[in-house]
Amino acid sequence: MRQVAQVELTGGPVRFDYTSLDSGRGLLFIAHMGAGEIVEVDVRSHQVVRTVTDVPDVHGVLAVPDKHRVYATATGRNQLVAFDEDTGEVLFTAPTGEYPDGLAYDPIRNTVWTTNEHAGTETVVDADSGAVRATVDLGGEVSNVVYDPVIARMVVAVQGRGDLAEIDPAGYTVTDRIPIPGCDSPHGQVLDAAGPTGSTPARSTSTK
Repeated sequence: MRQVAQVELTGGPVRFDYTSLDSGRGLLFIAHMGAGEIVEVDVRSHQVVRTVTDVPDVHGVLAVPDKHRVYATATGRNQLVAFDEDTGEVLFTAPTGEYPDGLAYDPIRNTVWTTNEHAGTETVVDADSGAVRATVDLGGEVSNVVYDPVIARMVVAVQGRGDLAEIDPAGYTVTDRIPIPGCDSPHGQVLDAAGPTGSTPARSTSTK
């Protein structure tokens, strides 16, 4: 492993949070939480392409290349923000629950899900219009969410209960609870949806 570049970012030395990569275009979107902005970096030329401002306390950021859109949680305003990947123009904002954090995209139902940490809920938003389709109560503070295409479920880390919740994204109902002994207050999670051939998808979680 070796360092290949160092990129000077906008916004000053204040807290960063999540990132999302459009690998096809080589664009990395960085949530610069402390600056309330999203920094777009070209990972091939190692240059800042654009800075999207006025995204207060931004936590989650998610590039959806098929739609040429990027979604982010403006935690300071309890909103989901969608902007055009090509121009940086804000396309819509949608209300969420208290303290939106992580994001996931369901390509089958064309929805973006936000985990509202303090509210203990998921807000389900139409990815095109910004209309709120549903709110799902998880029964405790929540953290990150991923979409599992193998079982067609949203998987949410519920730190308030110490488990993972599986949600039917069509009916907006919790269908299963996965215990994670030894992992208190789960926050981050990674899903290996493919996994070994014929196996159940592997999940990795971390404490906050």
